[in-house]
Amino acid sequence: MFQARPTVAPPGHLVRLGLVLDPAEADERLTQLARMGDRAGIGALWVADADPFERLSVLWPAAERAQVGLLLVPEPGSADDLAEATGSLQERLGGRLEVGLRLGRLGPIALEAYVEALRRAWQEAGRFPPRVSLQAELGPSLAPAVHVADDAVLVAATLDEAEALAEETLAVCAASGRDPASLGLAVELPVSVGRTAAEAWARWESDEALAALGPPHEVAIFGTLEQCHERVIRLAHAGVTDLRCVLPQAVDVHDVIAQLTAMSIGTLAQFSPGAPRSRAPEPPPGWGGRRRFPAP
Repeated sequence: MFQARPTVAPPGHLVRLGLVLDPAEADERLTQLARMGDRAGIGALWVADADPFERLSVLWPAAERAQVGLLLVPEPGSADDLAEATGSLQERLGGRLEVGLRLGRLGPIALEAYVEALRRAWQEAGRFPPRVSLQAELGPSLAPAVHVADDAVLVAATLDEAEALAEETLAVCAASGRDPASLGLAVELPVSVGRTAAEAWARWESDEALAALGPPHEVAIFGTLEQCHERVIRLAHAGVTDLRCVLPQAVDVHDVIAQLTAMSIGTLAQFSPGAPRSRAPEPPPGWGGRRRFPAP
């Protein structure tokens, strides 16, 4: 079996954070988002397109530290060409490339063979292989992710479904004889976080694509920073190690990115889903509180 390299949460964090960038964005905007995410400590930047290699050439010069991910739909017979293109990119990026394969026309058996062909071509060329993630949903598509992927990307419509699918995937992994700790679990979700719930709602409703997805409390990482933190805690305890965020089309997206980095802080040992919040600290000795009205 191949030597898996699953995505793990960075030290002091619940998950690794990634941004799924819209390839339709103008070059200047795409570069700006990549640079902001990279400087804020986002772990991975993902781009998908009919020609993602062209869009990646715009994105990757702005990312000095983050992993750079290609989201692709594999075509039958294209493994050798893809291995050559991604192997070359991997060298230019200094080993920071990741390859995500989405569900397409290949069935489970053909998809496993496709990934094995990719790995074989990288090895024969003497190249350091990019991490490979495969989309997985309940049913036959779980098998390729469990057998040949570094990460499984869970296809779920709601947070509840994502949690249930994470647990099912890890159970299938254990039943197949693979150590569940050797498989990273990723989930791609829209995110709308605000300093107040009203701000989160405003960002959500101003983006027509996000608003059409359904109730944000069910389908997204949504709400205040504290509420979003609670949702990330739930996912992390279900086994999710990689959260790929779809950002709202907001003019103040830099503020959203800053709050994203805060909502992933913590460890599984520190935080449990639904646990009561810590007590507020006691006031300093001798402090009598603030006057309700100014002194005369």
